[in-house]
Amino acid sequence: PVQPSPYDVCACEDLVDIIKTRQEVTGGKPKAAFIISRVIKNTQLSKEIGEALAGYGLPVFKNFTSQRVVYPKSAATGSTVLDAEGATDAAAEIKAIAKELKEFLNA
Repeated sequence: PVQPSPYDVCACEDLVDIIKTRQEVTGGKPKAAFIISRVIKNTQLSKEIGEALAGYGLPVFKNFTSQRVVYPKSAATGSTVLDAEGATDAAAEIKAIAKELKEFLNA
């Protein structure tokens, strides 16, 4: 996961290098991709983040999580947004990411 921030994008560089080095000696494993988290919708930064991450040469999931109070609130109660009352939009985000992850792992 990576947040839509220039600091987070830059911080990915070393990790991506480690992953790619490992993939070279293990036949492409582990599979790796970016999932953008805490997107603030309709901002220029949230629109540009995927393009910036794509520059690292790893896939970027099209599904993401948005900045929502329900995520930390459900974590504080030991729950998830899938169980939280009234969190249908957040639950839909997580389900979409799970579906995309399954497709990615099976590809």
